[in-house]
Amino acid sequence: MNAVTMGKHFITVFPKGIVEIVSAAQNTGGLIIQTGLIKTSTGVVDLYVGPTGSSISNSAVIFSGNGSSISGSDSEIVMPYPIRIPAGQALWAYASTPGGAIALTWDLLA
Repeated sequence: MNAVTMGKHFITVFPKGIVEIVSAAQNTGGLIIQTGLIKTSTGVVDLYVGPTGSSISNSAVIFSGNGSSISGSDSEIVMPYPIRIPAGQALWAYASTPGGAIALTWDLLA
C-alpha cells in the first residue's frame, strides 16, 4: 500500500444545497484533490467541477455518495485515488438533505 500525501488545503463542510470550495478564479494552475471522504446521511452528497461555482447544469460529478433513506443508516465513502482538476475550473459540493458532509484535502498547482 502506498502512502497518499494530505493536501495543504483542507475543508470539512456540511453543505445545504451548493457550497463553493475552490472558485475558478482561485484555480489558476490546476489542483489535485489528495484525499476525500463523504458522509451521506439520508441523501446524496456530490463533488462537482465545472467552469463556474454556482451551476451544476454545466458541470461534472467527480465524487459522489448516495445514502439510504432509512434514518440513522449513514454511509461513508472514501475517495479511492487523487483527482487532478484543470486550471480555471471551480470545485463545489452539493447535499440533498441535511447532515451530509464532505471532507477534502487538496493542493493548488503552480
